[in-house]
Amino acid sequence: VKNSKLTRAEKGRRRAFTLDELKIISSKCPDDFWRFMLLAGFYTGQRMGDLISLTHGAVDLQEGVLRLVQGKTGRAVQVPLRPALRDMLASLRAEAGKVKPSDFIWPEQAERHQQQGSGGFSNEFYNILTAAGLVSSRPRLAKAKAGGPRTVSAVSFHSLRHTFVTLIKATGGSQAVAKELAGHHSDAISDLYTHTSPALLASAIDALPEL
Repeated sequence: VKNSKLTRAEKGRRRAFTLDELKIISSKCPDDFWRFMLLAGFYTGQRMGDLISLTHGAVDLQEGVLRLVQGKTGRAVQVPLRPALRDMLASLRAEAGKVKPSDFIWPEQAERHQQQGSGGFSNEFYNILTAAGLVSSRPRLAKAKAGGPRTVSAVSFHSLRHTFVTLIKATGGSQAVAKELAGHHSDAISDLYTHTSPALLASAIDALPEL
């Protein structure tokens, strides 16, 4: 069996957000769309494009489950909905009125994503991070040099995926559970998304018995 190879993006030095950082980011979200994206990214660990293009049919409010096929990998995932996210999705469904399963929850944003990709949305989220004081201001996601690799910030929307995997494991979820929820196909990639905080490491040492 060959070892799984990590993509350039997966090798980037991303990190997870802290809860304090997420509270600040939430306070800087300019509208309901970005408040949804932050909450959905945190509670489901799904990629930006999949959340932008989420359809009403992917949300089972009765069972409280999100079901989708990931655009990048084609992997089907099923994520139970936390009450806060479920309530937000129920409110959006009520506001939308009569909808078909194939209708986008965020039609305008989904159409823009189909036409232009995730770049513009990544820039918008970067601006939110700038307002939160987590990154320095810059006009756009730039390349280090013409034809060179793209400069990768330590935090971005994808950091929510790192945060999700990290917290699933930190709160007792197994490797298998974290992989299933996030849609990761290997332990190596799941480990890459796992970041153990100094406080958690200290807690583990404090729990050791006295000799």
